[in-house]
Order: sequence, then C-alpha cells, then structure tokens
Amino acid sequence: MCFTSGERKNMEISMIEVALTVGFGSLWAFLVYIVRRMNTDKAQAIERAEGLRNDLGNALANMVNALDFELPNMDSIREVIEDSIQGIMGTFQQPTGGDMIMGAISQMIMSKVQKGPQSAIGNMLENVLPDPILPQDD
Repeated sequence: MCFTSGERKNMEISMIEVALTVGFGSLWAFLVYIVRRMNTDKAQAIERAEGLRNDLGNALANMVNALDFELPNMDSIREVIEDSIQGIMGTFQQPTGGDMIMGAISQMIMSKVQKGPQSAIGNMLENVLPDPILPQDD
C-alpha cells in the first residue's frame, strides 16, 4: 500500500490524537482511582481514629473509677492510731526491782569487758580490713 505524503501526515496526526487520547484517558482513570482510594483510606483512618478515641475514653474512665475511693475522716484515722499505740504499749510492763539490779550488773560487766580487749579488737580489724589506699607522690 502506498500512501501519499498528505495521507501519511493525516494518519500521523490521527495516531498522535489516539495516543494523546489514550494517555489522557489513562491519566484520568488513574486520578479517579487515586481519589477513590484516598476516600476509602480516609474513611478507614477516621474509623480507626474513632475506635482509638473510644478505647482511650474507656481506659480513662476505668482509671478514674479505680481512683474513686472514699477518704477516711480524721476521727477514724485517730482511732486507728490510738488502737495501734494502745496495742503496742499494752504489751509493755513496768520494770521490777530485779530488772533494775540485773541492768546495773550487766552495765558493770560490759564496762570491765570493754576495757580489756580493745587491742585485740584492733588487731582483729587490722587482719580483716585491707590496707588503706594512700595517695602516691609523683
């Protein structure tokens, strides 16, 4: 088939028109797809955000409910403290004369014992403790 130059030019122009139409159609279809995808993604994002908001609201309500307790009044606090002190002090007994004599004897014995082995305790500490670190002269 032989075409003249005018026919060839018309065919080239019509091929360019077809290529441009196909290109613009494809671009239009791609833009429509992007817009629809953005709308569905936006709807899903809004749905997730609302779910998170509800979850956070429920968590906050649970925390507030966990912190909701009744504060005791001062009279009940005072009664608890007085009962505790009474329980502790109730077990104590007044010292007797024998207790006083035994305390005096134990103090005299301790004062005698402490005077003698001072050097023995010092020697024992020297053997147990490491040598002190002294600064070095440069």
